[in-house]
Amino acid sequence: MKLLFQTGIKIDINLTEVEEILYFIFEEFNFDKYTQSIYTAKIIDSFLNLSDDRFGELFFYVDNKTIKIILEKKNRKVLLFKHNKKISHFFISYLQDAIKIRKKYTLLVDTLTSLPNRKYFFKYLENAIKEHSILNQKLAIAFLDIKDFKFINDFYGNEIGDFVLQTLANRTKKVSLGNSFVARIGADQFVIVFKNFKNKEEIKKYINHFIKILEKQIEIEEYLIDINLFVGVSIFPNDGKNKDELLQAADLALYELKLLESKERVLFFSQYIKDNFLEEKNLEKDLEKAIKNNELLLFYQPKIDSRNNKIVGVEALLRWRHPKLGFIPNGKWIPILEKSKYLKEVGLWVLHTATKDIYNLNKEFNVNIIVSVNVDIKEFTGSYYLDELKKLPPEIHKILILELLERKAVKYWDELLKMRSNLKKFSIKFSFDDFGTGNTTLQYLTKLLPDEIKIDRSFVTNIHISNNKIIAKAIIAMADSLNIHTIAEGVEKEDELKVVNELGCFIIQGFLFAKPMPLEKLKLFIKKNVSRN
Repeated sequence: MKLLFQTGIKIDINLTEVEEILYFIFEEFNFDKYTQSIYTAKIIDSFLNLSDDRFGELFFYVDNKTIKIILEKKNRKVLLFKHNKKISHFFISYLQDAIKIRKKYTLLVDTLTSLPNRKYFFKYLENAIKEHSILNQKLAIAFLDIKDFKFINDFYGNEIGDFVLQTLANRTKKVSLGNSFVARIGADQFVIVFKNFKNKEEIKKYINHFIKILEKQIEIEEYLIDINLFVGVSIFPNDGKNKDELLQAADLALYELKLLESKERVLFFSQYIKDNFLEEKNLEKDLEKAIKNNELLLFYQPKIDSRNNKIVGVEALLRWRHPKLGFIPNGKWIPILEKSKYLKEVGLWVLHTATKDIYNLNKEFNVNIIVSVNVDIKEFTGSYYLDELKKLPPEIHKILILELLERKAVKYWDELLKMRSNLKKFSIKFSFDDFGTGNTTLQYLTKLLPDEIKIDRSFVTNIHISNNKIIAKAIIAMADSLNIHTIAEGVEKEDELKVVNELGCFIIQGFLFAKPMPLEKLKLFIKKNVSRN
């Protein structure tokens, strides 16, 4: 639906709450109060913009029906015509009335996207729940979150970030169905309410329809911006009987989906998700105690040169031994640590402990083992971490290599290039972990030139019987051409070792040679390794 001014300028329709003024104009069209208010606000807005001695005409075209409205500011008059037949007129006595309408309008509409805002959404949802409760019908809430929107804003700038949001909002208007309602409730978060559907499969179909349209590339200036969405869904009355319960359920589903880091775009709320969340909150409290009670410890996994079975390095791996639950899987608690205020404290403890352990070990056994320390991207790009590295003596710099997850690092290229330049000054090496899982382009790789890349275990596992060999071969060939060392990660079988060796990768980290172990066991491992070589 469009509102057309006599000059031919198109004015987008914006939504607002119901106002009695101009109400009766739309009765013929059977508009609900919500839609009526859209036109009301726009008519008043156009009226206020007319010069004192001018008049203007507005035409509404809806399903081939026409209403013509003449605005005359001089006499504060609005004349209404239906199919060119005059049906009514009235006077706007006070400008204050019009201003009041505009204020109410802006309070309930998101000014950037012209979608209903958070406040209006809450009102709408409460009414929808009451209605569906009486009719015994289902209602679904879908939270839509733009993946890496912060990166889009930071990399391209706020103006382009705003354009992305406006484009997505306009797309939702085009694909919105008769039983759906769309609002913007956060910086990069939209919400869709689906009413009166049959089953979950129908909702999936609706959501996939939205995603297909919304995820199309956005072209602005010389940029092509990829859009990826996360969608968390809750259903009334299964997942909640009121507004707060439904919103919390949808939010938890969205939160869980982001943690999974999978290719899935949509996740429906379940009791399992709720249990996971409660477990995470308990772990969060326990982690604070663990840090204070020194429950965190380091294990070391050897890296072996498969040509001579000699140990050439180790990776320092953080472990948490819970007093009641034993060792907690890293996937459950590391994400919690990365979001906590303790990341800096623990990160620096790992750096100092690992380098001290391996430096002393090198002296004790007269070896030259390199230690890899995993660094979160927030640590790596923080000035405090560089300051801490500078304090380390040169003999520590020579045995240290910092590992970053490729899929997280690619979002921070400018900071990485700056940090890489600083590391070279101190002869500190730099590695990409889980290489092949991110989106590193050859252009960026040649600029960054890491000292090593670790081929992700997903490409190494069953490499002898799968197409992974083609990917691993390409990675190794590219690395060799750039003089970058490669490490095969997760090698567990002789057949896997044979293939990666044939491809030209000889440094191996995996259970075939050694599992992660505490420092004392590492000493025994090195002692045996030295005696054999």
